[in-house]
Parts: sequence; structure tokens; C-alpha cells
Amino acid sequence: IMGGGLKGGNITTTGEFNFYVDPHAAHVVIKSGIPVVLAGLDVTEVARIYKEDLEEIASYDERLGQFMLTTNETSMSIYNSLGFGMSCTPNDVVPIVHLLHPEIFETEDLKIDVSYDSCETRGMTYVDARIRVPQKPNVQMIMGVDLARFRAEFKETVITYIQNTNNR
Repeated sequence: IMGGGLKGGNITTTGEFNFYVDPHAAHVVIKSGIPVVLAGLDVTEVARIYKEDLEEIASYDERLGQFMLTTNETSMSIYNSLGFGMSCTPNDVVPIVHLLHPEIFETEDLKIDVSYDSCETRGMTYVDARIRVPQKPNVQMIMGVDLARFRAEFKETVITYIQNTNNR
């Protein structure tokens, strides 16, 4: 799942957009008992794609590469002004790359919940880390990523798609 984040939110101080818009659904899924791997803002804001990555993709397919450059132009400018270089964070791509290459990510098993009944903390993801109450982890939280490998796998996947599509 792409959603949440232990570091805080992006739509409010505490709420990440995906969990903020439907915090009750996020809470139900997190508490359901099904295996959950969560890619929150802690990792999705680190897993960046840089302008040169998109330009490399454009060298294989100018139309797709230009589309990716154009649609990410505003994000890249914002991140550049914040000191992160001409980059963007393809948040929703992170869980897909994790499915394909879990070895490039650091994870931690945690007891997580989502606030859904408070205006101030709507959509907030938090850890129950109480020492006196034994905690059974319910989420495998993605906490870090090998950025160089993430960028390489992203580019390789898109370029392979282009090559396979062009050979049809």
C-alpha cells in the first residue's frame, strides 16, 4: 500500500493524502490481519527520479519521455527549490518496485494504526510502541531505499517496456 507515513503528513501536518481522504478504510485495512506492506512518505519522499533519468527514458521513446518530463515539471521545480535537485517523487511507484525488488528496501515490522475519528489527526499513521503492552506487529513498514538501485530499476523497467512495445 502507498499511504501514511510516520514522519507526518503532506496534506496536513499529520495526514498523508491517501489516508487522509479515507482514514476509516485505511484503519480497517491496517487492522484487518491481512499481511500489509506499507510504503509511506518516509520512503516515498526519498525514492526520487531525477530529470536526467527521464531524459534517458526520452532517448528511447521521445514521446513517453517528454510526457514524463512535462507532467513532472512542476514537482521537479518545487523539489529543486527545496534543495533536492531537479527530481520528483513517484510515490505510487514505490510499492510496485518493492514487489519486484524487495532487496533494495529496508523494512521494519511495526504495530501501526491510523487515526480516523479526530479532525486534528485525521489520516495520521502512528506506531504503538508501548513497552508494558506486548505488541504484535501488523505492518511491514518500508523505511528506506537504496536510491541508486531504485532509479536503475525504474529506468530499466520503463525502457524494457518501451523496447518490448516497439518490437510488436
